[in-house]
Amino acid sequence: MLSSPQTEPINFCSNKNLPRYLYHLTTKENAARILQTGAMPSRTLNETRTAFYMFDLKNFLKRWTHPFRNYSNKLFWTVPNVHKSMDLVLLRVPVKNLNTEKLKIRSQIYLHCYTWNENIRNHKRFGDIAAKAKHYTRKKHPIEYMYLDSISKENIQVVGECKATPSIMERLWGGFGNAKELMLQLVNGKPEEKGVSLCKFGKIQAGQ
Repeated sequence: MLSSPQTEPINFCSNKNLPRYLYHLTTKENAARILQTGAMPSRTLNETRTAFYMFDLKNFLKRWTHPFRNYSNKLFWTVPNVHKSMDLVLLRVPVKNLNTEKLKIRSQIYLHCYTWNENIRNHKRFGDIAAKAKHYTRKKHPIEYMYLDSISKENIQVVGECKATPSIMERLWGGFGNAKELMLQLVNGKPEEKGVSLCKFGKIQAGQ
């Protein structure tokens, strides 16, 4: 089992404009590499920018997984095969250890919006400054965080891991799965568990 130093109990309340922690979900193989060498910015065929991608756990549970507009499959773009069982690992990064000038945010609503609006197109390509996170959370947008630099292994912690079956992975990929159920497995017995169990699905507010 992967391990890292434990931290104080998790408080989901944001510190000023940013959450205290950001999270990254990946395979056990990738997590082992990250814990050994640190997190490096990367880019998949589906991405528009080279970065290390993370999410705020509270925003993810409330905004990414609305039954009628599910963005949770975005977390599995880097998973090699959603049709077989695999070990997943949830990693945690303290925001206080990051250079916030290199931290960007991006709305999933805008990312999946097909438009010729130049402002939205630029947002999809480059994101927005992290200091404007509250602007998007007030509008009930599902947001992701993009870190444009490497993160040292000392600043990355393991929250938990679980084995995801093909049925779970396929339902999540298709937008029909319960991401909260998966997260509860990943945070079982960890400081995040209470916050995840109490978190309710919220409504996603479309529009600009």
